[in-house]
Amino acid sequence: KRFAKFRRGHKSNKSAERNSIVSTRSNESIEANYSHKVIHDSFKDLQPEDIYSNFWNMLRTDSPDNLILRFLRARKWDSDKALAMLAHTLHWRLKESKVEDLLFGGERRGIENGEEGFHLQFKLSKAYFRGYDNEGRPIVIIRPRLHHASDQTEEEVQKYTLLVIEEARLLLKEPVDSCSVLFDLTDFAMSNMDYPPVKFMIGVFEAHYPESLGKLFIHKAPWIFPPIWNIVKNWLDPVVAAKITFTKSAKDLNKFIPMNYIPKSLGGEDEFEMEYIEPKPEEDELMKDAETRDKLKAERKEIITKFIEATVNWIE
Repeated sequence: KRFAKFRRGHKSNKSAERNSIVSTRSNESIEANYSHKVIHDSFKDLQPEDIYSNFWNMLRTDSPDNLILRFLRARKWDSDKALAMLAHTLHWRLKESKVEDLLFGGERRGIENGEEGFHLQFKLSKAYFRGYDNEGRPIVIIRPRLHHASDQTEEEVQKYTLLVIEEARLLLKEPVDSCSVLFDLTDFAMSNMDYPPVKFMIGVFEAHYPESLGKLFIHKAPWIFPPIWNIVKNWLDPVVAAKITFTKSAKDLNKFIPMNYIPKSLGGEDEFEMEYIEPKPEEDELMKDAETRDKLKAERKEIITKFIEATVNWIE
């Protein structure tokens, strides 16, 4: 009966989208997380120079205005709550996740630090970037069938998740400021299900990467998936849940993604097959060019100073 109900719910994208937005979480409960106390608690152990450098390092390819707008849109234009959310994120990036170190360390850190589980995520190519959807958003393809909880620690999966998100941000270029995610559930089995990483990903997207998700496709969900979805959907922000679409075929995906970017294994035209290439020592040669690096950093610092001065003058 459960299988028949699941099948009926996926006869069309429209009915699937209705199913995807059901969540027990309320907007009120989410908004309650962002108060003036959050601002105080987040900034109390950070020095002004820490906050300054952390904000500008956080930008990636965003403009400063667009970064702030992400937080404002996420908090429905309540500036106090947006500031609380931003403060919490700045503290999280600097004191908890240390994503700057993670991004600049890259996959090599897993080899050098002996984190075999972290390195394994790359060797298996659990996630990779390929193509664009109809709105020009870069696509991240995730293959849960390659995941088994016992292969790595929870911390190693979290680091990998954050690195994939940060690398995805590097692909964004205005006016496109979000990515789409394709969960390919081909050959997915209960042995692949691991709730903590899913909950972690949902949590960091909601709290620290607002307005970064364009669409999320759950493709070819098997008959065992409905009970899993009944748990997962209740962790979702209703706004995020509304961006989720269930698809069963290449025809379904083609409503959102061009055929030339749908993998051939899913019925599309893209014959690309992801193959991991081990990092080589000579790839780091560019990082040893301290002279060029320092010159670029000085130029960037000057641009930041001019931007701040222009903003102050505009306010005055």
